[in-house]
Formats: sequence, C-alpha cells, structure tokens
Amino acid sequence: MKIRSNIIQVWKDYFAILKIDLASAVGDVSFTADIWSSDSRRPYLALTAHWITEISWS
Repeated sequence: MKIRSNIIQVWKDYFAILKIDLASAVGDVSFTADIWSSDSRRPYLALTAHWITEISWS
C-alpha cells in the first residue's frame, strides 16, 4: 500500500498548490474537454484548464 499512499499524498500536495495558483488567476479560467473511446469501447474523458497568473503575466 505504500505506492498507493504515496500517490495519494503527492496528489494532495499538488492540489493544495493548484488551489493557490487558481486563486491568483488574473482573469477567467478556461476549460476544454474531450471524450472518446478506445477500439475496445473503453471510454475516456480529458479535461484541461488554462489560466494566467500574476507571475506569468509580467
């Protein structure tokens, strides 16, 4: 279970940073989505977000 708990902890750490980064967005956050299925009919969903922060704006 060590690998699973490490993955979960890394995600939690990243999510905390992401929340701070999104809070400092200069304007709106834009989202895109794509849905597709594999040849074996396995469904997939991809979500992407784009934003500008004060640091990246200067």
